[in-house]
Amino acid sequence: MIIEEGKLTIGNVYQYYGYNAVKIVTKMDGKPVDGLDLYYDIVDDGVCTITDGYVRGLKVGTTQVYAQTLGGQEVSFTVTIRDSQEYRYNTDVLTREQEKTIKFSNVKNPTLFVGDSFFDEKNCWTSFYTDFEDLNCVSVGISGSQTSHWYDARDRLIKAWAPKNIVIHIGTNDINDNAVTLTVDQYYARITEFLETIINEYPETPVYYFGIEDRNGDQGGKNAYSSAVTEKIKNEFTKEHATFHYLDTPAIYNADPDVYVSADNIHPSKKGYEVYTKMLKECVDF
Repeated sequence: MIIEEGKLTIGNVYQYYGYNAVKIVTKMDGKPVDGLDLYYDIVDDGVCTITDGYVRGLKVGTTQVYAQTLGGQEVSFTVTIRDSQEYRYNTDVLTREQEKTIKFSNVKNPTLFVGDSFFDEKNCWTSFYTDFEDLNCVSVGISGSQTSHWYDARDRLIKAWAPKNIVIHIGTNDINDNAVTLTVDQYYARITEFLETIINEYPETPVYYFGIEDRNGDQGGKNAYSSAVTEKIKNEFTKEHATFHYLDTPAIYNADPDVYVSADNIHPSKKGYEVYTKMLKECVDF
């Protein structure tokens, strides 16, 4: 238990109904602090529950919540539970869940491929199930997704599978989102905070991460950020986590993009995916 010191503030909380519970962010004098012993009074307790500092929606709606410390400080914030259809990738999640029930009903504890369009086996990695035939692999990649989207969907698309291994490609859309401009350190924090979340939730599960490859031509405006963030993940983050394995595709792709990157200047070519497959088969215990 942490005894509070300073002025307590809590931001408003938003969650998509049916998706991951959302952590309440508590701050003292503007600095994030965990472990506060708070009493929560939910005005409309039909909207949500709060357990161990996490909000989970019970229905779509908004309610005021009052939080009180042991020392008597009280602050209020709102909790809004949004309709699941407002979640940008709700259709993709529902499709993946249907596939689990129908197409992969007999699959248990697979090596699970998680992330963006690089793992979209319908449109990009179309040879995926041939490449990993009989190796108990499943892909739940969602085109366009960023780390923020996987915080919401990770229980439904990762936890539900109880994976033996987790393979991740994520971060290229975080960096190349032109609506967001961050520093190298901020992009690094954004991506590695998600990776650390997965590592902490699955401490016994090996996690394999493909680095963020450069983009070609007019798609490559943020390559300097991708390269710098990838180097930090490779040289810093990897050393801090025993179950995390960095796969250095950027070293191959960036040296010869005409061979390893497809005509769209973003995704792997056929030979690019051959590199992915070879790397994984050399190091993963499927």
